[in-house]
Amino acid sequence: MSLQTILGSVRPTQLGFRLLRALIVPALLEELIFRVLLLSHPTEGVLTTTFMLWMTFSLALFVISHPLQAMIFRPHLASLFSRPLFVGLTALLGLSCVLIYAGTGS
Repeated sequence: MSLQTILGSVRPTQLGFRLLRALIVPALLEELIFRVLLLSHPTEGVLTTTFMLWMTFSLALFVISHPLQAMIFRPHLASLFSRPLFVGLTALLGLSCVLIYAGTGS
């Protein structure tokens, strides 16, 4: 899997912008969708079991969304996004983000 396969054919003048967009935009959107919108803030006083249920739901959606996004928007990357190692690392990243959010509220 090459960088050109992932980014497509890009003129050298656009490479920096394309890389920035490829790294920053998905991260911000995913934080907004999977943490900010789905999880209550830790200071809101939600029961721990309720928070844990929403946390599990959020994590499951986060993990499932990555292979689905690849199949829909970048079919040439679907095999990469569906590999067990990638899915496992996505789950680990999602769990880390949720635990950090639960601990810091940020």
